[in-house]
This record gives sequence, structure tokens and C-alpha cells, in this order.
Amino acid sequence: MAEPAIAVSGMFCACKGADVDAENAGKLIRVAVAGVTAGIPVLGMAAPPALVRIEPSGADVQVRIDATAGGGRMLARCLRDGVAAEIAALLDPGRPEDCTVLVLPRDSSAGQHELLAALRTLARRAAVTLDSDRFAAEVIRGDRHTRARTVLAAMHGAGATAERRRQVHARLRRLRVPRPADVAGLLTVRIEDPAVLASAVQRSDRVLASWPRTVDLARQAPAATPAVRGRVVAVPGRGNPAEDRTRHDVVDRLAQLLADRTAAIRVALVAGSGMGKSSLAVRMCRHLADGYTVVGWLSATNSTTWRSSIALLTERLGIDGANPDDLWEALGERRPALIVVDDAPEPTAFAAALPSMSGVHVLVTSPSVRWRAEAATVELEPLSESDGIEFLLARTGAEDERLAAEVTRRLGGFPLALEQAAAAVVDGLSLRGWLDRHVDAPVAGAAALEQAWRIRLAALRVSHPDALALLGILSCAQPAPVSGELLSGLGRDYGDNPAVAVCADTERRDAAVTELRAQSLIRTGADEETFLVHPLLAGAVRDEAGPDTAQVALMVAAVAGRLLDDEDVNDADLWSRTMALSAVAVAACHLVLDGSRQRPGNVAPDRLRGLANHALWLPRAYLHERGAARGAYRVALLALAMHGDEVAAAAVPGVSAEVVDAFDDLDPAMVVPADRLGDVAGADARTSAARWLNETDSLLTDVDLAEAEAYARRALTLLPRRARGAVDADAVPRSAMIRLEIGDNLGFILQLRERFPESAKVYDAAIRHLLSFPGGGAESKYAELLNDRALLLLDTGRYEQGVAEFSAAADLARKKSHGAGVLNNIDNNLARTEHLTWRLRSARDRLNGGLHWLLDRSAAQSTDVAIAQCNLGLVTYDLGDTDEGFALVQGSWQTLRDRLGHEDRETLIRRLALAELQLARGDRRAAHQAVLLDLAACRAENGSDSVWAIVHRLRAAWLTGLAAQPPETIRELAAAVERLFGPDTAYAAMARDALAAWRLADPDTVEPGDIASAAKAVRYSARSLGSGHPLTLLSSARLVLLRRDAARRPRPLRTAAGRVLLTMLDSLSRPGGGGFAEDLRQHGQPPVDSARPGWEADRLRHLLADDVVEPSAGEEICWRTNIGRLAALAGAIDAGVLLREAADSSAALYGPDHPWTLSRAAAAAVADDDPEALRAVVTTPIWR
Repeated sequence: MAEPAIAVSGMFCACKGADVDAENAGKLIRVAVAGVTAGIPVLGMAAPPALVRIEPSGADVQVRIDATAGGGRMLARCLRDGVAAEIAALLDPGRPEDCTVLVLPRDSSAGQHELLAALRTLARRAAVTLDSDRFAAEVIRGDRHTRARTVLAAMHGAGATAERRRQVHARLRRLRVPRPADVAGLLTVRIEDPAVLASAVQRSDRVLASWPRTVDLARQAPAATPAVRGRVVAVPGRGNPAEDRTRHDVVDRLAQLLADRTAAIRVALVAGSGMGKSSLAVRMCRHLADGYTVVGWLSATNSTTWRSSIALLTERLGIDGANPDDLWEALGERRPALIVVDDAPEPTAFAAALPSMSGVHVLVTSPSVRWRAEAATVELEPLSESDGIEFLLARTGAEDERLAAEVTRRLGGFPLALEQAAAAVVDGLSLRGWLDRHVDAPVAGAAALEQAWRIRLAALRVSHPDALALLGILSCAQPAPVSGELLSGLGRDYGDNPAVAVCADTERRDAAVTELRAQSLIRTGADEETFLVHPLLAGAVRDEAGPDTAQVALMVAAVAGRLLDDEDVNDADLWSRTMALSAVAVAACHLVLDGSRQRPGNVAPDRLRGLANHALWLPRAYLHERGAARGAYRVALLALAMHGDEVAAAAVPGVSAEVVDAFDDLDPAMVVPADRLGDVAGADARTSAARWLNETDSLLTDVDLAEAEAYARRALTLLPRRARGAVDADAVPRSAMIRLEIGDNLGFILQLRERFPESAKVYDAAIRHLLSFPGGGAESKYAELLNDRALLLLDTGRYEQGVAEFSAAADLARKKSHGAGVLNNIDNNLARTEHLTWRLRSARDRLNGGLHWLLDRSAAQSTDVAIAQCNLGLVTYDLGDTDEGFALVQGSWQTLRDRLGHEDRETLIRRLALAELQLARGDRRAAHQAVLLDLAACRAENGSDSVWAIVHRLRAAWLTGLAAQPPETIRELAAAVERLFGPDTAYAAMARDALAAWRLADPDTVEPGDIASAAKAVRYSARSLGSGHPLTLLSSARLVLLRRDAARRPRPLRTAAGRVLLTMLDSLSRPGGGGFAEDLRQHGQPPVDSARPGWEADRLRHLLADDVVEPSAGEEICWRTNIGRLAALAGAIDAGVLLREAADSSAALYGPDHPWTLSRAAAAAVADDDPEALRAVVTTPIWR
């Protein structure tokens, strides 16, 4: 048996299993199982495992991992015993070349660590060499890497072929070998959730107990419960047995349609409300259950019931996941299966969501006849007279067929109306008595049902007043189900009000529920305490109650709002509950508004406005968060109507409008012009209305930016000119805070409209206004405003300023404890600017921490996670883990493409990020295609004069060859970019760089103005990116080459502006000597003494050659580049050779057109004083 895992402060520390020989092999198994169970990245991967295979490999353990969202593939294992065995494992033909291999020491013995060190050297050498010949020469050269040479010789063997050498080189490039100090961290996982930790322990125990059997684990694996293997029948309780006396012909026809258990069959029962579709579906499930392995029930009444019913059925089946795809996959494995989809909407929006696979039968109930095109359709008719007689006699115990026939005719055979009539008879009213109370002419359909319900309500008023009161409460929440929690809240908050007093006494409430259930007036949940009233009955109840409905609805909405106050709309685990409460709050507020308009003065204006702010604020936020733009906008209009806005009231749909949290777009035609809204009485009402308009403008940014700006400006006009004094002298008044919120949103809208100077002025004014109050600097809004203004700096290419602003915002957020979400957002933005200014290590650490924070709260395939993985992939690539970084960026693009579509804005942004890496690898065609795609999207969205359209035109021109462009085109594009973004920006630097590169293509035409323009490019780049950034160094190289071309007596390239390419040291921490000193400190080495460049070059060279330090591949190239630079400063004759070798290694790792590679190649050309080599480098297309 395996030893138990150790859980200490949420840490999952793996322990060895008795049947696993290696010390670390059991830990490896436990870590892999923990990752796939908890959905968190493990073993240094940047994405969580989606699939894990744990299998024996000889006497050892081998773990294969497929990560989610482009996280790549990994094979993790322990080192073999001896060199020969390890070589055979590395060259295993069964391992794909695109799979990263992680090798860990079997134990802490010296032999294992020595072999690990040799492999680490080989992997690093392979990563920085272009081909196998250079790789072999690099390893064997001199007396370096003795251990590595021994392994290499054995790997090549006596009869090595060119193909074998290529395979050795390719597979070593994908080899990951941790340092001894890093092994413990790789084999430890942090799991905060105790339940998830326990599940991980149990699963790993089962794997170890069954060792050496191969085990496949998925992220959402079936639970090992008895329910999984037996027959599962999960349908609502059967209706009254009397229903079995009716519709025998329909039952036979349905049975015939569903007879083939091997086919994919879809049948639809179509009829209006109250025709008995659901009851007949339940009956069919019972009738046919013996022929199926699974019989399940899904409710499609709204998105809430759909999600909850799927969750319940997956739980019954023992499935960990709770989404439709998990369920369909499980049904495919458990065929034959019959699934009822009750109360389905129109097939155009829903049919594609249903499974179509052999052996899975879907029985749909729906009021829509359009299902004829999607399924074999059975349209239900009212009960025949004979069926009606049979039903009534069986249901009531009566014997007079003549009276039963008369009741059936009077109700037109309408099933639900017949049920209500029968319930009245059972309750003590005879068939004759019922007919005496219905002396009108025969009715049918809804009219028959309403007629039957009127009698039931009259009877309840006399004999069961509590049941009638509870029915009135439930009817205020239509069309959403009401939770028992809400009823308890009503009793707690308003128990002394007679209208809801039944909720204050559990016994009275339960008795009322029992009575309503017995009379089939409500439907109750089987697993959760929920209550649902038929919409037609709810309308009848509200009509009976009249004006009193508004007062009850007010209390219902207030309690729903209070319960929502405790919710986090960003927490996906609570979305079902939040949706249900939001639907109740919105429905009840509709009733309150209608009641107040029918009887002015029934609800005081202040109370109506307060209810809107209390009960509707979070529903609007929730719907906006879920992408239900139409529903969120309607809720905002409802709130404005409750403020007394007549225009909003006229635009609000009626109470029957359902709140749906499914993604939908807001039709611009639905948007009410801003200048028509907000006409309300009173300063407080106008201030509150301004707040609602401001929240609505953020919703409109995806619909109409001009209208969004109009909403924000209209909100500003509604605010009082002077803020009322706050209770606390240091506090910021409420109206001032609302003004700040509006300014923040307006600044963002102007930024989206590409009016950058106006946006900056709005942000600056908002910050000045906030700081004008004594306590303004302590408000959380201050950190948000700093962050949002810094986002403008990020958007316009002022990255160095952005680092300072984001850092200030992050420090403030930490000091004031503004919450993990706010801090994570600011830290993510800071990391992006750190990456752009080449502070790579810090950026990687922040992004990695932010990704783990997101993965604890969001699905691995969510948009936020995909964006975070893309950002992390970009900086990972620049740090030297190029395969992993490329896979992350490519995977995030593919995830968003599949989820959101090719043309979605977020998808296109990720495609551009991928193009940046493709360009670095020399694939200019792919980069050009991505630029053209985004150019087309920008033109479609903002027109040909869009800022980004002009930037993309300049990029496209450079990618296709600047020399071929007409002079006026390049000049116009460059001037337009600089005019739109302003000087001292990365985009202005790019424009000036393009002009310089264009001029360098024809050196005989250089003019003094070209040199001045190139000098500006250097200045702009230094101020936006930093003086040591590789792109700034390339700008300096263009300047020195232009000066040389224009000079009568050319000076050496290393003089003046060219010298900076030799004095600026590379670093993964930050550019320059300070950053390289940090790199050296991590290896326990002192910083470089710039006064002794030759001595320092030799010192660094010996540190590498003697294996005193073990840098990563990216680090090593930085060191080798700096050795060449220091040698050049010392006048060494081999400096150019050293720098060219470093540039070649950089090309092997990063690609020939990466900024690292180009800046190193430029330094080599400067050291060699080779202007033509430098010209080839600085005219290469770059990406800013």
C-alpha cells in the first residue's frame, strides 16, 4: 500500500509508495494526479493538465500530460540507471518530437545528480545551436563539459547517421532538466480546498495501490460510485394515476417512434401551455424505462433550470463535471439512454445544443411547432370526450358519466383545466356543484384554465388562506422559481406583515406548501427547496389580489436584493443562485413599478428609487458580467423608470419578459438616446439616475461608442455642480464619488474612440478632483484611477511611464487592502509594461502568480485565463523557454478562436501576439497575414482613419519591404502615426525607425533630415521602452549607420552612438549593468567591474566553461553576449567572433528576427566595424 499524502497548510506533499522503487517516482505520480484533480498547473507547466497517463516504463514510472489551452504536452519521468539506459529512453521512437521531456532524479545520490548535470548541459547546448553539427562541435570544443561529452559520444554511437544526430539534437532541445534545488518545488503542489485535496489524495492512493497498471485520468473523471454502473432513472414523480386512462394512441405512437434503441432519435411533443406535455413525458419515461440504461429529465424553462437540471443528472450519473458536454459524453458511454428536455424554447436557438448520437433518444416538450424541422413531431390535441370522462371518473371517484362528459365539454378537453376541476371535486365540490358554478358557454384553452382556477382561488380564500397568501408571494416572482431561502428571508424581515406572515412560521409555510402541491397549483423541487407557479395561474392570482400585489412584490424584491448583497457576481460557482435571485428581483420590481403607475402614491417615490438601487444593481452587474447585454440594458431602464423617468418606463418590457443570462448582443435600435433619459425630479433622484446612466455607458461600449460617450456626458449633466458635504470631513461626498466614476468611464470610452489627449485630460481631472478632498488619497478609487490612466499610457506606447503609474497603483492597493481582484488586475497590467520594457523576470513572476490566481476562480478555457496564458507565453518566450511560450500563445489564440470566433476582438489580439512570435522565427508571411486580418477588422469597426489601421498599414509596409514603397507613402504613414500618438511613444519610435530603415536601403540618398529623424527615434524609444531595450539599441544602430553613410570621412561604428551597443549589457532582469548584476547575484557572483572589461570577460568565460554556474539557455546567451561586448571594449581581436556566435545561438533559440537576435547581431557588426552586415540587420522588419 502507498503511504498517505501529507497535507500541511494546504500543501500537497507527495510521498513514496511501497510498490514504486524510485524515491521521487511516487511523488511524481501524486503531483500529476493532484494537477488533474484540482485543475492547476504542475511540474512547471503553465496550464493545468487535461489528460494524464501514468504508465510503467521498464521498472520506472512515466507520466504523460496533455495540458489545456495550448499548454503543450509533457512526458515526465525519473532518470534511468546509467548512461546507456537514459540514452535509450531519450531516443525512444514512440515519443513525439513536439513533446517536452522532464527528467527528475530518482533519488538524491551523487550519481543521479552527476548524470542530471550532464544532461542539463546538453539540453542547454542544444537549445542555443541551429543544427546537430554545430551542437556537437559546441559540446566537444576544448576541454569543456567533460561529462556532457561522455554522454554525447554514447548517444551518437559508432554508426550514427545524420538522421540520428538530428533526432538527438531535436529531442535534447525539448529536454527539461531541473537543478537539484528546484526538484522539491516541482514535486510539491499547493491545494487550498480541503475537499479537492482529499479527492487528490484518494485518487493517487488508488493509482499507487494498483501499480504497475496503466491509468488514464481526465480533468473531469467519473466518480467511482455504484450509481455509475447501474440503471439510472431520474425523472419527476408521476402524475395522478388517472392520467394513465387517457391518450393510449399517443403513447403507442411515441413508443413506436422510440423503438430502435441503436439509432439517434429526436421526438418532439408540441402543444400549448397546460396541454399535458410534461405529464405525458413522465408517463413515457416510466413506460419505457426498462429498455434504457439511463432515463433522465432536463428542464429548459430558462437558463437557471437548464443548468441546475444538468447538474443534478450528472451528479446522479457520478460525473464530476456539470456542463452539457460532460453529460452528453457520459450518455454516449451509457447507451441506450432516453433524455426528456422539458419546456424547450424555439429550436433555432436550442436544437444545436442537444446531442445527436446513436443510442441516445431525446424527447422534447415545447410549445413551438417549429420543432417539426428538427424532430419527429407529435402535436397534442385536447382530450377527447371519452378520455375526459375516463380521467374525471378515475381522478374524482365519481360515477356519473353524463356529468363528467358535460364538464369535459365545458372545458374543451383542456387537460390542466380538467385537473383543476377534478381537484375541486376531490376537495368537496361535486361535479354537479362545479357545473352550477360554470353556467357560461363552453370555453377552451387558457380561458378554460382561468375559469377553473378562479374557483380554486375562491375555495382557497375560504378554506386555506395561508396557501392563498403563499401563492400570492410565489406569483410575484414569475417566471423564476422561488427558493426556500427567499421565503425564510421574507419571514425574517417582514414577518409582522399579514401578507407574508405565513413565511415567518415554518409549520404554517409547510402546511401551505403541502396544500398547494396536493392541488397541483405549484411545482416543487426534488433536490433543492424551490417553488414554481404556472405563468397563467400567477397572472390570475395577481389579478385577484389587485393593488395589494405591488406591496407583496416590494417585499419580495427587497429580500432578493438583500440576499444578492452577499453574492460575488464573478464567482462562477454561484451563478445559478445569483441568476435565480436576479430573476426574482427583476420580476418583482416590474410588478412594483406597474402598481405604482396604476395607483400613484401607492409606493413613495423615494422608496421606489431606493428599491431599484437595492434590488436591481447586482442583477444588472451579473447580467453584464455574463454577457447578457440585452437583459442588463433592460434592467437599467427598469431602474430608471423606478426613478420616475417616463421615457425609460415606456421602453421597459412588461412583467412577462424573462431574465436570461445567456450571451446576447444588444441591438443598437433598442438603445434609447441619452438626451431623452434622466428627466427625473429632485437632486437625489438625478444623482442616482446619473449613476445608472454611467453604468449603462460601460455596457454600450460594445454596441455604439458614440452613444456610450453620450450616456456618460448626460450623466455628468445630471449631477449637482457642487458636492454636498460628507458626514466625515475627510470623506469624499457620494456625489463626488459618482462624478469620479463617470469620469473614469468617460476616459476609457474616449480611449476606445482613439481620442487619446482628451482621455488623458479626463483622467487627470478626475485624479485632481479626488485629491482635492483630504481623504481622497486613501480611497480605493485612487488606485483604480491610477491604474486606468496607466492603461492609457500602455495603449499609447508610453511604457516606462506606465511602469511607474502601475507600480504606484499596486503599492497603494496593497497598503489599503483593496482586495485580491483589484490587486491582481493592477499587477497584471504592471507585468505587461514590465515585459514591454524588458523587465522579464519580474513580469514572468507576476503573470505566473496572476494565472494561478485566475485558475483558482475560473475555468481553464475561460477568456480571462486564455488572455493571461497568452501574456505569460510572450514573456516566457523572451526569457528563453521558447517552445513553451510559443505553445501558450498559440493555444490561447486557438481557445478563443474556438469559443468566440475568428473575428472576435480578443481572438484577433491573440492572433497578433502569435504573429509577433512567428515574425521572430522568420515567418514574415504569417505575420503579414495576421496584420492584414486586424487591419480589416479595424477598418470595419472604426473606419480607414482608425489609429490602429494606420499602425497596421505601416507594419504591413515594413513586412513586405520598405524599399518597394513610394517615398510619399512611407512619410505619410510615419507622420500620421507620430501625430496620432504623439512624441516619446513606442509608436512614434516605430514610425521614425521605419523612415530610417527605408532610407538605409539606399545609402546614397541620405540627407541631414534623415539623421535628425533617426536621432528622434532613439530618443523616443529610450523614453518609452528604456535606453537598454534591444529595440532602442537597434534604433541607435540605424542612427550610427546613417551618420556613416552621410559622412565624408566615415568613423568606426563603435564610436559615438554605436558604442552603446557594446556598453549596454544584456540581462533577463532588466537592461543594463544593473540588471546583469542582479543576474550574477542569483548565481552568487559579484557584479561586473566596467573599469576592467577584459578581466571581466575572462572571468565570465571561465564561470561558464568550468560549470561554476548553470544558467538557463536564455541566461547563457546573455552571458556570452556580454562576454563578447566586454571583450570588444577591451580591444580583444576575437570579440566579433564571440558576438556572432552569441547571435547565432540567439537565432537558434529565439529565431533570426527576434529583438534579442537582431541587437546581438548588430553588436557583432559594430565590433567588426562591418557596415553592410549592420545594414542587413537594421533593415529587418521589427515589431513594436
